[in-house]
Formats: sequence, structure tokens, C-alpha cells
Amino acid sequence: MGDAHTHKPQYAMEYLLLLRCCALCNHAKFVSKGPTIMQRPTSGDASESALLKFTASHLDVERFRDENPEVACLAFNSTNKYMITIHLQPNGKHLLLMKGAPERVLDRCGRVVNGTPMDCDQRQENERVNVELANNGERVLALAQLELDPVQFPAGYAFDVENPNFPTKGLELVGLLSLEDPPRAEVPDAVAQCQSAGIQVVMVTGDHPLTAKSIALQIGILPQDGVITNVVEQNPEADGIVVAGPELDSLQEEDWDFVLGRKFIVFARTLPTQKQTIVKEFQKRGHVVAVTGDGVNDSPALKVAQVGIAMGSGSDVAKDAA
Repeated sequence: MGDAHTHKPQYAMEYLLLLRCCALCNHAKFVSKGPTIMQRPTSGDASESALLKFTASHLDVERFRDENPEVACLAFNSTNKYMITIHLQPNGKHLLLMKGAPERVLDRCGRVVNGTPMDCDQRQENERVNVELANNGERVLALAQLELDPVQFPAGYAFDVENPNFPTKGLELVGLLSLEDPPRAEVPDAVAQCQSAGIQVVMVTGDHPLTAKSIALQIGILPQDGVITNVVEQNPEADGIVVAGPELDSLQEEDWDFVLGRKFIVFARTLPTQKQTIVKEFQKRGHVVAVTGDGVNDSPALKVAQVGIAMGSGSDVAKDAA
């Protein structure tokens, strides 16, 4: 734990381990002081900034990072759906931390931090919690850790993130953490105005299908009834559909005809290349497609759309692609 446990000794050890992972496996930073932690501006994406503010409410993040410097980082990408950082602790041992999509992180855990094996029952319980939180529209992350053997990974060890020469399996699950990112109050009206003008609004997101469905229901992209959640059903009476990224690569032409024939559509857990494929499939069927996006992962779709709309706060890559 380094020195973290001295800051707030009243917390349970498991909670401190969760705080440690949120503080260290995180590249968001405060850029200036604010009247309160929640009002301080940050650099970094929204999820990491939220984790930073959460953690800073409990411990001195800057000091803790100084005491546990990062020596390697396997950045989050849309294929792996997890991030790994490795830190040199004050005791001279390296600590590997992982955060990411629950289904990916759980696959790489052999036990829980309290020593409980990650058996079928434990896995099902974590998946149940993930589904419950995602159904509420919350974005769920799983956090894991592994203290590396100091003999095999001594101080000064050359970690290679291109061809990982360190463990990425057999980790300890620290826990699940959910973030609430409610849509802005004006979004439902904006969606309704587009729909009344004859514009079909389609959600394409990397979020869990249940999270995506919950948000889409809140803002009017999906109707309250008549929504199916897999392509196999192909119920012609269904107005809405939620399609998960893993299904997309196996879709045949008739499947695409069915999916894109729905009035209300959500694509979830999508990869950047799949976003581009979705645009092209709409275009093949005579649609004029406009894509909004703000990140590097949106750039392939922004490039092929007839209209590319990069959000004002988005990355330079997205703006160039648009």
C-alpha cells in the first residue's frame, strides 16, 4: 500500500486497495485549484477525471503518485478494453494494476483480494452486480492488482508494453466501481427535434449494452416497448434493437437489412472499425450519414461519413477526420 493507509485509517483494507487502483491506474490530473475538489478542472477523459476526484476526496493523490511512480503503462484501447500500469512501491516491489471493462478484467483474475478464488459462483456474483448497475445506466469498471515477484521483476526491470514481458492474467480482483454520467437535460428535446425533422438518431457507443440501452431509453433514442437485444430474434414487430459489438462481425446482408430496418437502433461495445462499418452499411442502403464524435476512436467513422461533426471539446484527431 505504500503510505496510502496512513491517510484514512478508518477505511477497510479492500476499500483502500480500490482507492489505490483508482489513483495510480489513472492519467487524469488536476490542472488548477478550485474551491472544492469536485469543481477543480482536470486533464484527462471524463471517466478518469471522475475517478481522480473520487480518490482525491479520500487521500492526497499527488503525494501518493510520487511515492509509487509509474514505470510502465499499457494504454487502454478499444480491443483490449483495459489499461495496465506498473508502479515501483516504497518497499522496492513492483505493483501491477488493471482497470477496464468488467468482462475483460474478470477473465484475467484468478482470485479476489480477500483470497476468495474466482470460481464460477464468484464470477456469477460479479456479473450479476455488473448487470444490475449497467441496467441503471451506470458505467461499470473492474479493478484488479498483482504484486510482482521482486526476484523476477527487480527494481530497474525493463518492462516491454509492446510485447508484454509481465503477467496479464492471474490477477486479484479489487472490486467493481460504477460511474453515473447522466445525459444533459437538453438532450431528449434535441433528439426529439431531430426525429420530428425526419432524422434517424442512432447511438453507437463503447459502453456495455445494458448501460447503452438505459441511456437510450432516457433520451428517446429507444422506445419504452418493442426493443429486442439480439439479432437472432429478428422479430419484425420490434421497432427498436440493441446490437452488441461482438455480434457485428458475423452479420450477413440479410441481418444488416433487418437491423438497419428498425426505427430505433443502438450499437454498443463497438470497436472503431465497427463504427466505420456501421456508417458504410447505412450508406449502402441509400442513407446520408452524419457522425458526431470527440475521440480518436471516432475518427474512422468521421472520415467515411458524408457529414463529420467533431465536438468542440474533442481531440485534434477527431477534428481533423471531420
